[in-house]
Amino acid sequence: MITILHSVVLGIVLCISSAGTSGQDQDYEALVKVLTPGDPDSAAIARHRLTVTNVRQMFAVDRELLELKKTVPDLEARISELRRQIEPQGRAGSVAVELDAKVYEAIPEIAQILRRQKIGGREYQLTRMAGFLAAMWDEALPDEFLQTEDGRDMAKYMMTPALKFWKSMPPALKAEADDWKRTQGFAGRGRRGIVR
Repeated sequence: MITILHSVVLGIVLCISSAGTSGQDQDYEALVKVLTPGDPDSAAIARHRLTVTNVRQMFAVDRELLELKKTVPDLEARISELRRQIEPQGRAGSVAVELDAKVYEAIPEIAQILRRQKIGGREYQLTRMAGFLAAMWDEALPDEFLQTEDGRDMAKYMMTPALKFWKSMPPALKAEADDWKRTQGFAGRGRRGIVR
């Protein structure tokens, strides 16, 4: 699970540089290296590219997981216990892509969902984290704000590849994203609910 502190830190890491041209992509990659030394999970999330396919797969997995949690009440406890068994020192922290991928692939019910949706545990975790951050910043930077002078200035620095993708999703995928944001508990919160 991701904590609010980790969301803020990762959001800052992922939203400091704009990316679009080849030079900007190289600048973004260099910035990621500087801001995430010794933290391969945060660097992997920052470099992860969202696509229509992996985002749609992630939405499908999350919908199935939501239903699974209703029918398997001890699922969260099993996830936590397996996480502790794999990483007893708890050094992985809250943003532990590799650890969470191993845990999800080791729990039979979740592994079955991942296989059914044709996505691996690592790809799912990276997509989920990058999607979570992009959705959070999408809420914080609505299109109306980005059309103002302040918004255009802020967009120069905040438009990561993930956020650009999120804001330009096809309508059907955007509808899925809106449903997903509601189930994650941060839809409609806007700038005041996300950026404090």
